[in-house]
Amino acid sequence: EYPRNCLSHANPLSIRNSEQVVCYTNDIIDSIKSYYQMNNNEKEFNVPTIIKLTDSFGNVFHKTNSNEISVIDYSNDVNSVLYPGDTLKIEIEVDPSYNSSKYQFRFGGTQQDYSDSNILIYEVSDSDPQPKKAIHCQVKSDRNWHRFSGRDDEITVHYKVLPL
Repeated sequence: EYPRNCLSHANPLSIRNSEQVVCYTNDIIDSIKSYYQMNNNEKEFNVPTIIKLTDSFGNVFHKTNSNEISVIDYSNDVNSVLYPGDTLKIEIEVDPSYNSSKYQFRFGGTQQDYSDSNILIYEVSDSDPQPKKAIHCQVKSDRNWHRFSGRDDEITVHYKVLPL
């Protein structure tokens, strides 16, 4: 009760009390998750989902709807234009409640296959210039079935690539 009152009224809280709050909160969350897992209600499709994408331009995208494939269009953003010879870095973050040893990543549109790396480092080539270069950031679990035709989640990002 004491840590709750301190938090509710924006009063100082000791490190020990803040640790108690975190521990109790995690216990409650774990209990709720366990209940839903016992009843097979935790997710309609229990697969890894992408929750965040960050790129080398400083763009950050937080995925709000995990039930569909997201499309981000930076092709009209003058601060996100690529040229041959540029290096594009994209990092995706997956919901941490899913075991990271049970899925892999793929960045389509870059000739890369599935791997354990959630980071793409892509050298823009002379053949890449186009108004909407698509990069498909995909995650796939180790299961036999997948939510979206061979993958479990995806964010597609469009960039404008101009010739030199």
